[in-house]
Amino acid sequence: MVVLLTFAVGFAHGPPAAVTGVAAADGAGPSHVALTEGLAVRDGDGWRYVCPASWGSSPLSPDAAGLSSAEVFVPGAGGLFVADPFGLVEPTGGGPAVSSLLGLGRDSDQIVALAIGATTARAVWDVAAGGVVRWTGEDPLTGIAPWDGELHLVGPEDGVLHHLVLDAAGAELSRAELGPADSTNPVLRATPSALWLVERSTDIQQLATFPDRIAVGPTVAEVLGPVEVDDHTWVALDGVLHEVVGASVVPGPDLRTLDCLEAIDGVAWACSDGLLHALFADGTLDAPIVGPADVGAPDLDLVAETAVALCFSQWRVWAGDAGVDPGPAPGGDASEPPPLLLADGGCGCDSEGGVSLGAFLAPWFFRRRRCPASLPSCSPSSSLPPTRKASACSRRCPTRSTRRPAAGTAATRTTSA
Repeated sequence: MVVLLTFAVGFAHGPPAAVTGVAAADGAGPSHVALTEGLAVRDGDGWRYVCPASWGSSPLSPDAAGLSSAEVFVPGAGGLFVADPFGLVEPTGGGPAVSSLLGLGRDSDQIVALAIGATTARAVWDVAAGGVVRWTGEDPLTGIAPWDGELHLVGPEDGVLHHLVLDAAGAELSRAELGPADSTNPVLRATPSALWLVERSTDIQQLATFPDRIAVGPTVAEVLGPVEVDDHTWVALDGVLHEVVGASVVPGPDLRTLDCLEAIDGVAWACSDGLLHALFADGTLDAPIVGPADVGAPDLDLVAETAVALCFSQWRVWAGDAGVDPGPAPGGDASEPPPLLLADGGCGCDSEGGVSLGAFLAPWFFRRRRCPASLPSCSPSSSLPPTRKASACSRRCPTRSTRRPAAGTAATRTTSA
């Protein structure tokens, strides 16, 4: 009984499988998307799972960002990691650990992080440079955003909201006091044409212009965005899409509940019911680009051997929640029965409702076989970088499922007959 209880606690997982945001994109649409547990990378006409074990399993849902599909940065356990287009994740050797991270901001040129400093109250990191400290100080800052070639930071101290401006190299350009602080944890959000302030206290958020701090719309529990598409600015207030018109907001044409609202280089996306959609300038959503059921099995040969069992276990939980076949366990063969698919969400219950201990323990009892480098990404003509090909392809075992669900892109509006 004690053993069963221990495993039940160890394998408990959070919200239902869903896409939670866009980490990076290119001309074909999103290339890396964040999930409730893990990342997914675009893989031909489908998507491939990247397990949290690749960055130390903390956090399960990463706050990832990339300036392109070539490098996507993930603050993880112990520091900063970088994911390539194939889903290979490696530590950069620098950057803040996710446990110290306070905020992440990006524009088309920079990705920066605000974190608790090692020896100071705060540190600003250049994430796109692989994790380089650009500024340290004792100011209790809470929000950061790169905008117009500068880094803007805000934070309340002694009842006053402070605004600090740095250049891209971290040199201090100016300081200002913006009046009485209206919240305990304000953050900055940037669109191409404006900086926005989101006042945040426990269970209360308010969108405001910046730096004049004029309230825009009502006080709500959650503000997503804003994002800018062409000449329109959109924000989600308690999940409902609104257009920002001056200092007011107008409900958009699509009233479904949104769980994410993001933009990269003038292209915007929104999450709803676990699916990712392109957002058009008129406030309508395109057909889904990717959802949980579109994500295929991870490439375990791009995972450190010591993390393979945990990675497959994480994938198995995700696949069960998403309603897809997780495929054979690592080291398995065709004679092995397929892993148990569970109608109740993949939490280790058998068809009679009892606990299936084998579903919990199985991944830990497989040993991986070493076999020839026979997969396409290891071929001489593949675009996998030579150094990564040398480390990953020397131990490739093509025993996993090759299922590739179809996926769309955000490049064009789809129409139906």
